[in-house]
Amino acid sequence: MSQQQQGKMPRQDQSQHEQGGYGASSHTPDELLEGGLQAKPPRLTEEEKKMNHIASERKRRDNIRAQFDRLAAIIPGCEGQARSEGLILSKAVDFSQYLIDRRYELVSQIEALGGTVREDLR
Repeated sequence: MSQQQQGKMPRQDQSQHEQGGYGASSHTPDELLEGGLQAKPPRLTEEEKKMNHIASERKRRDNIRAQFDRLAAIIPGCEGQARSEGLILSKAVDFSQYLIDRRYELVSQIEALGGTVREDLR
């Protein structure tokens, strides 16, 4: 008796679907729609894609605007001025450099007085 006759080898005339290939599923289409399994949601229309993109962009811009507002609130000379992102960034860079320079001055003063400053604070 050959292996094919014993049922150990698939018949050559069986389709891939019958052999369990090509996405064969143990679920019927009715089970997919009615049971706990869900069919894939329908694809978005071009209009829905456009609206999602617009909403995402608006959210991104609102987030950037909120962060610029926070930055303007802590940078000297930015509070109460007309909102210019370029001006806010320029003043933020200037203020950051001032803080770095001031830290070096304070470290030098502490060391001149005989004190020590931890390396991570230098």
